Amino acid sequence: MSYLIRRIFENKTARILFYFYFIIIILTSFFIIFNYFNQKKQIAETVHAKLWSIVKTASSQVSGDDLDNLLKNKPNKNDLVTHFEDSTYLKLQTALAKVDSIQELDNPLYILQFDKSRDLFRYVIRSDEKVYYLHEYKKFPKELKLHYDKGGFLPVYETENGTWLSAFEPIRNRFNRVVGVVEADVNAKEYFEKVKNEFLWMLFYSVIGVILIALILLPVVIKILRQDEEYIKEITYQKETIEAYSNEVQASSRYASNIQKALVRTIENKGVIKSITFLNQPRDIVSGDFRWSFETEEFVYFSVGDCTGHGMPGAVLSVIGATILNGLFVNGKDKTPEEVLLKLDKQFTDYINLSSDQLRMDGMDICVLRLNKMSNELMFSGALQNLVCFQDGELKTIKGCRFPIGAARFYPNKKFINHTLPLKGKLDFFIYTDGFQDQFGGEKGKKLGSKNFLSVLNESLTLTGKSRVGYIEKQVEEYQGQEFQVDDRLLMSLEMEIFH
Repeated sequence: MSYLIRRIFENKTARILFYFYFIIIILTSFFIIFNYFNQKKQIAETVHAKLWSIVKTASSQVSGDDLDNLLKNKPNKNDLVTHFEDSTYLKLQTALAKVDSIQELDNPLYILQFDKSRDLFRYVIRSDEKVYYLHEYKKFPKELKLHYDKGGFLPVYETENGTWLSAFEPIRNRFNRVVGVVEADVNAKEYFEKVKNEFLWMLFYSVIGVILIALILLPVVIKILRQDEEYIKEITYQKETIEAYSNEVQASSRYASNIQKALVRTIENKGVIKSITFLNQPRDIVSGDFRWSFETEEFVYFSVGDCTGHGMPGAVLSVIGATILNGLFVNGKDKTPEEVLLKLDKQFTDYINLSSDQLRMDGMDICVLRLNKMSNELMFSGALQNLVCFQDGELKTIKGCRFPIGAARFYPNKKFINHTLPLKGKLDFFIYTDGFQDQFGGEKGKKLGSKNFLSVLNESLTLTGKSRVGYIEKQVEEYQGQEFQVDDRLLMSLEMEIFH
């Protein structure tokens, strides 16, 4: 044996092959061990997903208002010692027990309440018949407190009762206030010990099998590695080429975005205009949505437009639209919103008709507002875009015409209409593109919809300026969640106060 080993190390090629075999064995063993821990992680994720599904179901079955009332009526530790002495407690415990019986968990579900004054959690209800009403839960994991109002998973953690994997979900009352969390657990120590024992046997046989396969397929592996080296070089070259091109496109897009911004004039908050703020959320770097404003001696004009497409194609159309709008006022003559839309439609259509047949189908949804600074009168006209108004909190929607700018092939005879609005009291106007209501999200992955978005706007009325659009942005993004943004989004919020 010693002679064989010496001969192997004396021969360069044999020595390299020996090292290669040895490295294959070491690496294979390493990856198998790594896979063990990865499998353990995946199991934990699977358990977490199951637990989260259970707590979400339980949270939906438990009435937040009932829980809130119970805690108000029975605020002290041991106010309840049996599960049947209070009807509200029994109702909540029955709901938990029903979910527990369906899921067949080894450990009961339970509801916790966070006591801010003492910075600890307290047990409220268990799905079994044991009662630990408002007993302290001191050794809780910090993630439970951090995500108390959102819900989530708890990694493996230690408590006075053992080692656990858990998931939790907030319970809210009718005012959307979190009044407690429902939590589900499994015993992590026992679970992982069983997994470890099973996996060690699999690890033993896998190591033996991989070593034998590596020795048998060694010539094939050498050939594959050589081919992979050439393949990796080619892929690296292609990756670097694509990255360089992508960087160039992004730089061009950022420059185009600066051009878009340069076309926008700023209107100051003065007179009856208490605040005018915008929420701009392009799907890409540049946007097919654009805003436009212009001020003359007598009038202030506002507009929000939504061009066909998004990204660079939509941005090009938006620049065309903004450029045409700016050009309409070169002669200094004031125009009604209807006249602005008619001239915009004609010039936009003339421009598009010089291009391909595909572009002739393109267009934009847009509305124009004109504020008379002397008489405090607002005039509106829209092309497939509405004006939303809250007058002293009362919702009014002024509808635009049912055809866009452009797309002359489908809408040959257009006639826009002016709507005149006398202004009085506290007024909040919104104009926005359809990217908000068309956004998918929520628990069922459905569109936000016009009705729900109007509710968000109504809720925002308690705020002003940037705080208002910040609230709208937060609500829409929370609804979107992990869904992809489907379109550009642009909103204008105009706040006025007129008392005379």
